[in-house]
Amino acid sequence: MRVVVQRVKRAAVRIEGRMHAEIERGLVLLIGIARGDTAGDVE
Repeated sequence: MRVVVQRVKRAAVRIEGRMHAEIERGLVLLIGIARGDTAGDVE
């Protein structure tokens, strides 16, 4: 499991070129979860 946190002035999520969501100032989190990860990995 990996988590990347980035502070942004502006960010957008595009899926297949289409706008899905956007924010102004805030935090963007990218979370990667593998099949073998468990609830214990989160803690």
